Amino acid sequence: MADLALTPKTTNFLKFLHKGYSFRELFLKGISLKVVSKVLSAIKYDFYHKGKSVDIDYRSIIDGAKYISIGDRVWVQRGAWLTVPLIEINNVENRPYLIIGEGTRIGPHSTISAANRIYIGQNVLFGLNVTVVDHMHQYREITKPISHQGIFSDGEIIIEDNAWLGANSIIYSARKKLVIGKNCVVAANSFVRDDVKPFSVVSGNPAKIIKQYSFATKVWENLGEHEKISH
Repeated sequence: MADLALTPKTTNFLKFLHKGYSFRELFLKGISLKVVSKVLSAIKYDFYHKGKSVDIDYRSIIDGAKYISIGDRVWVQRGAWLTVPLIEINNVENRPYLIIGEGTRIGPHSTISAANRIYIGQNVLFGLNVTVVDHMHQYREITKPISHQGIFSDGEIIIEDNAWLGANSIIYSARKKLVIGKNCVVAANSFVRDDVKPFSVVSGNPAKIIKQYSFATKVWENLGEHEKISH
């Protein structure tokens, strides 16, 4: 989806008009994001760090903002939920549990829940309804409701620069460090639970590498079954 609101310059505004967007559509979207959302987010949230030109749609939800760091030019789109579940963390440390690098776009209705550490690099693109979680509920005691057993949060997730997480993809690691390398593509509806090499395309449940960029041929090459990641 084209970024209508993060390009306020007149030249870009005219570009969108020429593409077929109406003046009314662009104007109202700009007011919604650049005025209403900015005012409400400034009133509602006190971040660990907030960069310049950050746009947080007023229809998104952020919990534990004091422990979230957001870089310059980040766009959090409608319905997204960013949370640090403080009520579930035994000893809350004075540090960012969730770090979002500059230029990153969090897609509509995406969920990012960090109880230990989630680091998202620069210019990462989230599709619709992406989920990133670094913890899980305890369920050892069968005589006790799971909702009363607390969480297990030894996970750490790092998503490096320029990655693209497709719609409905899930990135999950509650017990170990998981790294998605730079310039990776996670296909829609995929479930990632292990590291992904840089410049790879992964797909499936669990996700496996299906393509990798070749610097020799300068194309994305399909991988044979024998070359795919085994879990």
